Amino acid sequence: MKTSKKLISIILSLVLIFSTVITTTYAVDELYSSFNIQNYSTERYGAIVSSQLHYDGNKLIRSEIDGNTVHIEEFDNNYNLSARYNVNGELENICGVYFGNTHNFIVCSQTNPNESDSVEVVRIIKYSKTWQRISSASIFGANTYIFADAGSLRFTEYGNYLYVRSCHEMYTSADGLHHQANMTFVVNTSTMTVTHNNCQVSNSDNGYVSHSFNQFIAVDEDTNSIIAVDHGDAYPRSIIMFRYDNQLGASSLTNPQNIELFQIAGEFGDNVTGVSVSDLIVTDNNYIVAFNSTPQDNVAVTRNVYIAVVPKNSFNNNSVNVIKITDYSGYDNIVCGYPYLTDMGNGKYSLIWEANTTDSTYSSTYYTTIDENGNILSSVNSFEAYLSDCEPVFINNKVIWYSTFNSEPVFYYVSNTSAGVDCDKYESVDDKIIPARWEYNEYFSTDSVLNININNNSSLVSFDVTSDTGMVGYSMYGNNFSIATYNYPGIYYLYAAFADGKVVKKSVIVKDAAEINNQSPVDCTHSYRALIIQEVTCTENGITEYICNYCNHSYTEYADATGHIDSDDDNHCDNCYATINATAHITADKSSYNINLDECAVLTIDCEYGTWVESIETTASCFAYSITNHTIYYYFSQCGVVTLTITLTDGQVLCYDIIITEDGQSPEPSTNPEPTTPEPTTPEPTTPAQTTAPATNPEQSTAPVQTTNPAPSTNPEPSTQGNNIPVLKGDFDNNGIISPSDARSVLRIAAMLDIAPDNIISLADMDGNGIITASDARKILRISAGLD
Repeated sequence: MKTSKKLISIILSLVLIFSTVITTTYAVDELYSSFNIQNYSTERYGAIVSSQLHYDGNKLIRSEIDGNTVHIEEFDNNYNLSARYNVNGELENICGVYFGNTHNFIVCSQTNPNESDSVEVVRIIKYSKTWQRISSASIFGANTYIFADAGSLRFTEYGNYLYVRSCHEMYTSADGLHHQANMTFVVNTSTMTVTHNNCQVSNSDNGYVSHSFNQFIAVDEDTNSIIAVDHGDAYPRSIIMFRYDNQLGASSLTNPQNIELFQIAGEFGDNVTGVSVSDLIVTDNNYIVAFNSTPQDNVAVTRNVYIAVVPKNSFNNNSVNVIKITDYSGYDNIVCGYPYLTDMGNGKYSLIWEANTTDSTYSSTYYTTIDENGNILSSVNSFEAYLSDCEPVFINNKVIWYSTFNSEPVFYYVSNTSAGVDCDKYESVDDKIIPARWEYNEYFSTDSVLNININNNSSLVSFDVTSDTGMVGYSMYGNNFSIATYNYPGIYYLYAAFADGKVVKKSVIVKDAAEINNQSPVDCTHSYRALIIQEVTCTENGITEYICNYCNHSYTEYADATGHIDSDDDNHCDNCYATINATAHITADKSSYNINLDECAVLTIDCEYGTWVESIETTASCFAYSITNHTIYYYFSQCGVVTLTITLTDGQVLCYDIIITEDGQSPEPSTNPEPTTPEPTTPEPTTPAQTTAPATNPEQSTAPVQTTNPAPSTNPEPSTQGNNIPVLKGDFDNNGIISPSDARSVLRIAAMLDIAPDNIISLADMDGNGIITASDARKILRISAGLD
């Protein structure tokens, strides 16, 4: 943009101090300039939708978010600009724009670094159709550290309710991390009040996904339901769809059905999934989700286009039909970008995607037509075009979207008969750019250089580099551009924009070995990549598999466990902090003598390394306990004096007397002697399996799942789950009886020692308050003892 226009922008920003919205008419060459080509995310995390088109039947509206400002432009059917609005946000960031039936809406947010429940983290602002502010609604605290982080934000509406699905980083959890999950809220747009906000740690029974890197939401009037889709990397590690049955027009969204559309390989919580979800549409009879994915082998970077078709009348995992649209091999090194679906009417749907190779100068956009069952109705064609994060819209028998190149928008179209550029305000100039020559070494430890030869009649405006895997930087010397890959293998996209509006694009796949070829194992010189199967630890042997990049020959190496190291003689391993070289004994806090019958008591045991609690016996008739590491969580449902007999795996037996009284009473003075240690036998030490939460990625791990905000259930009759199998409330292990082991399982979940299953509410919420606590475990224990 010219300097004079920057001056105008500065003057307008001063005017905005006194007026939120500016309305004016601009010349064609004063459209908002940006760079949004391929701004969709094939990285590990999603992002807010910054660019969109909306058609109201009379005019085409473009909106684009730039930090805390939304640029809005209205066009007639010939792309002549008729009006323009700049709308400023009212908090730190604008996260989404929605063109409703009768009003427009903007969602703003600000960070909450002190995790204060009094901080306004989200504001939903209501505008007229000409962008005059009307009113707003606010969300405070909401377990939110950063709103709309590492994910997206999308809207749908029905009647007087606006349904918003997004994500947030939450308050610090017990492990000191800010875990990320989805977040859903409902706004009554007539009163501008937030009527529902699902922001707490929960499980998929409540529509909760951790971590959720992309979020979609839609209306299905046929089933009177709200449909939502999330891209999860942990709980669950899949693309998951939710259906909030018979809740269309409701003030809250609760207890959805859910099915997994596409399972993702790898460890729970590993942020790298090789998947990008891009679209959700509702047809007459089905739901269709579009996405891309690698072969899920943790090796290949190739991404193919998929769609998942779900019948409305058979909403279950077995009915999901995943259709592979493209079929590139894992070693083709072709990445298909976001596939977009657009309803073209008459039961036909446009499917558009990009597919890029290392030797293409310009981007190839592919398109075809499918029906609602995923059947391809027309041949797959391609043309030179760029997609962006602007989802295409159907207008006057054309599927239209726009892209920008540090420039004003270029509008592209696809129809039943043709495709091309619908509107490009740049003057067409031929033969000004000689195609770029890409010179590089594919080893990822080596930087690469791009040389561009430019005709004297053109000039370079800008140069940009993006990557789908990690950090990237570049430097420019004349027409030579050095690309620093920072040792991250992956695909790097390079764009050179010129004054006449043309863009030269190159992409290169940077690998950790030379390019794969068709050498046979016999003749192959072998260049291996390492795949770690098991990390070596203090107690676990390491396993590494080496796979040849040329012929896939492999071999395995093993590394011995390192053993524990205690350099500071504190009886704990320096690496894993396991207790070592300590004499076994049992200690209890004095509060353990006076036990509140509704809560847990705790005993901690310090043992010599390799020694664990093998069994616990008690003289109490009603008792439940759980063990994690060397800590015993226990409680009783009767008052009196009981004896705990704790047997360790090295043969030691520890006895301890516990006095249980009603809460608030003073116990009798303890006459308990020191724990007695009978003469031990010396069997071979054993290490029973311990129950632990699934391993998570240290970059952004996932907190144990608790349950909150479900609909209360007080029905004592047997319920059903799955395939109509009767389930007795309180029967956590589904063996047909209620026993102390059921209470123990619920106690572990209440103490956040185990992960809650999806049906935890229906099984274990005994008091119907919507959360799982020790009192639920106590109720189950009393029932098992015949006391209730």
